[in-house]
Amino acid sequence: MKKRRLNGSGNSINSLEASDILKKDVRVEKILNLLLKYTLGDYSVRETVSEKGDELDAIIIGLNTLGEEAEASGKIVRDFESRVTNIMSVLLKYTLFDFSEKVAIGGVGDELDAIAIGLNTMAEELQSARETETAHLNKIEDTNRFLDTILENIPNMVFVKEAKELRFVRFNKAAEDLLGYKKEDMIGKNDYDFFPKEQADFFTSKDREALSKEGVTDITEELIETANGPKWLHTKKIPLIGSDGKPAYLLGISEDITRRKSSEDKIKKLNSELQNSINQLESTNNELEAFTYSVSHDLRAPLRAIHGYTNIIEKEYGDKLEGEAKKMMASVMANAIKMGQLIDDLLALSRLGKKELQKREVDMTDMVNQCIDELKRSVKFPNAKITVEPLHKITVDPALMFQVFFNLVSNAVKYSSLKEKPVIHISSVKDGDEVIYMVRDNGTGFDMRYYNKLFGVFQRLHDASEFEGTGVGLALVKRIVTKHNGRVWAEGEVDKGASFYIALKIN
Repeated sequence: MKKRRLNGSGNSINSLEASDILKKDVRVEKILNLLLKYTLGDYSVRETVSEKGDELDAIIIGLNTLGEEAEASGKIVRDFESRVTNIMSVLLKYTLFDFSEKVAIGGVGDELDAIAIGLNTMAEELQSARETETAHLNKIEDTNRFLDTILENIPNMVFVKEAKELRFVRFNKAAEDLLGYKKEDMIGKNDYDFFPKEQADFFTSKDREALSKEGVTDITEELIETANGPKWLHTKKIPLIGSDGKPAYLLGISEDITRRKSSEDKIKKLNSELQNSINQLESTNNELEAFTYSVSHDLRAPLRAIHGYTNIIEKEYGDKLEGEAKKMMASVMANAIKMGQLIDDLLALSRLGKKELQKREVDMTDMVNQCIDELKRSVKFPNAKITVEPLHKITVDPALMFQVFFNLVSNAVKYSSLKEKPVIHISSVKDGDEVIYMVRDNGTGFDMRYYNKLFGVFQRLHDASEFEGTGVGLALVKRIVTKHNGRVWAEGEVDKGASFYIALKIN
């Protein structure tokens, strides 16, 4: 009798198919039928062999050969019966995924021994594959539990819909809180079960749009009506691709932006109201500037007449006037001059709103020194000590900035004139994206309680009889600095001097 021996080294069982191979492979049932008939002495049956060439094919080949040899010899091979029964018993257990028992191998070395070796080898591989798969499944379960814990505790709504009918298959706690439904009420249902048809149509169209695209679909605003009121959502939708390369599920992550939306609406309303106020203020300012300009021009004619007639009276009748009359005439002249200066200041303030800035880089040290030189020529200059540190250059409108420093330095000179040793110091410092210029004096200072009046038009903190002025100079300073997008402020103390600060952006 020709011998065939299996050495158990057939093709390995794929670990991913191991747990299902006995359940799915019809060849197992064929082997069982062959063994059953052989135990009854029927060796006439045969089974076809597949092209896989694995252990099951080797077993079928061995049984077919065994049947051929037994049938040809015309005798029942009784010493096979116990081994066939053992093989059949173990194989039945394998079909139930019990790989703990092994088939006993005889010393004959025939086909039954080859079958036993093949079954034992297959059992070891299946057991190893099953253990590997079990470990893999346990790892997947651990990962799923970890992901479930994360999904359940993140503050945003997370949901998953199957791609075909867009029914919910996953839902987290935040989604329950947001929509006002329990997950068991949502699973297996779609938007039409919870929202009005018009809304459900909109959501469905957005879902289909997301499934038709690759990557993330961002829906920046989405208004939904829920059991807890209407809500505004910001939603990202991501198609999840299946093994066939087509979308199998749709993942949605929604952020509740209802409060933010409400805040934005309030801000828009406030901005609208603010814009209306700005428009009204601009209109008022334009009217005020027009009025100031008109009044200033209208005042010039009578002022010129007063000044002219007073001069004529003084020249022609000055020697005939008594002492008191001369004083009154001098007072009229002085007030006419003061009125003229006030008109000039008001016109300058009025024109400033219409004037476009002509910016260029300015050497501020040179400019401040020019201001000081002009002051010495135009006003009574006390014995004041003025020091100017090297100042930072800056890009500004030179004519307007000259006016700013002329006013600040002349104020410092004026309000320190009563001191025995007036001291004025001008410096600058760079601070971030700004240059801050400082004009300090040791003069009369001011009371910080009245600071809010300092930069107002016609607002004075000192009596006009003590210090001359129109009350427009600092208002003009503030307007020019503001027009440059800068800041101006001051610090002072009565009888201990004052410090004025101008902060300008570095361009």
